[in-house]
Amino acid sequence: MARTIDEGFTALLTKLSPLDTEHKKGRSHKGAIEGCLTNRFDLYKLFETGSFGNGTGIRHHSDTDYFAVLSSQKVSSNSAITLRRTKEGLRETFIRTRGIEVKSPAVSVPFGKYRSETLEITPCVYAGMINKYPAYRIPEGSGGWLLSSPVAHNHYVRDIDAQLNGKLKPLIQLVKAWKYYHNVPIRSFYLELFTARHLAKRRRLDLPLDLYKLFIALYEHELDEFNDPMGITLGLASCNTDTQRETAMSRLATATGRALKAIEAEQRGRTDIAYTFWKKLFNYEFPTYR
Repeated sequence: MARTIDEGFTALLTKLSPLDTEHKKGRSHKGAIEGCLTNRFDLYKLFETGSFGNGTGIRHHSDTDYFAVLSSQKVSSNSAITLRRTKEGLRETFIRTRGIEVKSPAVSVPFGKYRSETLEITPCVYAGMINKYPAYRIPEGSGGWLLSSPVAHNHYVRDIDAQLNGKLKPLIQLVKAWKYYHNVPIRSFYLELFTARHLAKRRRLDLPLDLYKLFIALYEHELDEFNDPMGITLGLASCNTDTQRETAMSRLATATGRALKAIEAEQRGRTDIAYTFWKKLFNYEFPTYR
């Protein structure tokens, strides 16, 4: 239980932070993945990407992401074929693991109960250095390839987080938690880079108020594509389909309304009512008011 809004958000963020044990479970299968992909594709290297390494993961919800850098000689010009072959190889290696499937740009391998025990393996090819960062070509969803640079993107988020005295990453965790708690079909990577770009010129941040403003910004942008601020990945899409985007827009509207009511209640001195709306926004995972 908590008494102030700040106490409530602090308690929620503590609950959102991934456990070391769940991350270790996901990483324990790395060696077997490497062996499989080396035999089939002359794997160059397998390295971890995603929110776990960048400090924006959500306990039991964020999967463990890897880029599998393959030999260009073993990769099809059609990325969908490469994804299918990667899936087939992983299924043959992990014959007792059910649910191995393509979830472009990756192949999803669920090793356990929680998403953190699911490995998302993105097959890719090294594309050289772009803006001083290593870049890779990854599947773009319809057979083509697009550029991506996890190192560049992580540097971008870390720099803005430092500029905001360590408050950017908690805000990213909050918007991701809303996504997971309400099954909002927006890509986590889109939310992470959009949030960083949205706050790139700021020096201070208030978590409740800026979460509300972030919902407004996402809604007003209509979840349209945008080019990543590092100039590497062009056309970052928010959702996989138009139907998903419509669903996400509807849930964004609901979240914006609840955040506004929570802020207005706090301004009237009704912290108890504010807690009620924050609890609804986070699907009752927000602490209870005492």
